[in-house]
Amino acid sequence: MTPTLIQILSRELRETLLSSRLSHISQSSNETLELAFYHPDRATRYVTLALLPLKPLIFLSSEKKEALPKPPNFCRSLRKHLEYAQLTGVESEPGERMIHFVLRTAEGFFRLVFEGIPKYPNVILVGPDNLILSAMRYKGDTERPVLPDAIYKGPPQPLDKPNFWQLEKKQLEGLWEKAGKPTVGSWLKNDFRGTDTELAAYLENFRDKAFDQWLLVKREIVEQGWKKFTLFPGPPPSLKIFPLLAPSDKEIAPFKTASEALEKFFTLEVHFRDLINSKTRLEAEISRAIKHEKRIL
Repeated sequence: MTPTLIQILSRELRETLLSSRLSHISQSSNETLELAFYHPDRATRYVTLALLPLKPLIFLSSEKKEALPKPPNFCRSLRKHLEYAQLTGVESEPGERMIHFVLRTAEGFFRLVFEGIPKYPNVILVGPDNLILSAMRYKGDTERPVLPDAIYKGPPQPLDKPNFWQLEKKQLEGLWEKAGKPTVGSWLKNDFRGTDTELAAYLENFRDKAFDQWLLVKREIVEQGWKKFTLFPGPPPSLKIFPLLAPSDKEIAPFKTASEALEKFFTLEVHFRDLINSKTRLEAEISRAIKHEKRIL
């Protein structure tokens, strides 16, 4: 999940889910969590939080996935603290890769934090006292422990780099001139927080008008919602927010919401990973058979 996609998706989630109640919690796998949100005036919606290695995902779905016969500990903890809680907020800091679901219960306000960081994705339940109650993945790091009863702290950030989303056009132009007017794409990717490879490459096409285009893009994301997504089936599949080429017959397009595109991407990605696992297993079996035949010879 890129910072740009997190902002787009957060807006969708707020528009769709606020004031709903968390009616059901389940896990379809050890790395995938499903939350069902009920509202009397809207259809029940399901939020999937998937901690796929290097590609953590979160999206809305209209279908319920089959749950594991025995719920994992994290799922049981969420049911204990959050069942029938009311969703009062979906918060995300611009330029970051996290989404905070704020849920109100009789005991106070809880937060379910999705950390969509590719190397260390996680889903963490934080209590009203800002102490960690449970997490999908525990970590005993000294700098930032993710353990029960530890104070919740966000992932460490490179504070020496400014947040791209918090700077105005004049500030960006001043920093760019001070840096000697380097290539916009690589400069944005290396010198700022909140950027990503696709966004940097897209803005580079506008050259000296890159910062004007960024203001237009940011305004559309924040005020109107981004409605242009292109899915490349692959393999491996990839999702583009700013496609540089017009879609061909090999692409699945268009998607008007991030959730629609991410749900399809999730299906393709799981299928692709299953194929890779099957290939690895078959290659290992063939290798063992060849070694066996060589020993016989």
